[in-house]
Amino acid sequence: MENKLILTQDGSHTLLSEKFGVHYHSIFGAVNESEHVFMKEGLFQLRDKTIISILETGFGTGLNAWLTLQKTANQVVSYTAFETNPIGAGLAAKLNYTETGGADNFLKLHTCEWNEPVKIAPHFTLLKLNHPVQEYPLPRGIDLIYHDAFAPDIQPELWDITLFKKYFDCLNEGGILVTYCAKGNVKRALREAGFNVERLQGPPRKRHMLRATKPIT
Repeated sequence: MENKLILTQDGSHTLLSEKFGVHYHSIFGAVNESEHVFMKEGLFQLRDKTIISILETGFGTGLNAWLTLQKTANQVVSYTAFETNPIGAGLAAKLNYTETGGADNFLKLHTCEWNEPVKIAPHFTLLKLNHPVQEYPLPRGIDLIYHDAFAPDIQPELWDITLFKKYFDCLNEGGILVTYCAKGNVKRALREAGFNVERLQGPPRKRHMLRATKPIT
């Protein structure tokens, strides 16, 4: 099944998943959503760290990884991404995230080997894992989690307390999880897993998002 290319309201592309029947990003602005949820409220909270370890569930179009690569030139990033339904390189090449440059590195995110670390840029190493995150032993020492799976009604197995406890265990103290989803049951599951949870202003046309932090003991 072929995913469909969609132009969102900020001029950036998303995809309509033919498998799940939903969009990969907000139709009100794919880049704006990623910038707000995952960069501003996640990555930018760790500006003072020179070495960062990031885990993403839902690699998808590679947008979060791409923005992270661009915004961390003065940091060293180890980026682990889970994706069980990868898009093809041909479709990735049609995405318009690189209109200001960097197309080679963006395509490398999609064409590099799976299940082994690959240096995409001098400061950025990517490990793409073609495994279900809930069944895979997670690395320890993670600083930041981008939880960007499809919504709970589409992929409920990726929004329960079992996975959130795994996240909690793999994070460093003070580590952060950010997600676009602010549903009450998700917030409660994160708190039951041990996180301190904040409901923050969401991206354009979405009221709220969540940031969860592992307490420092």
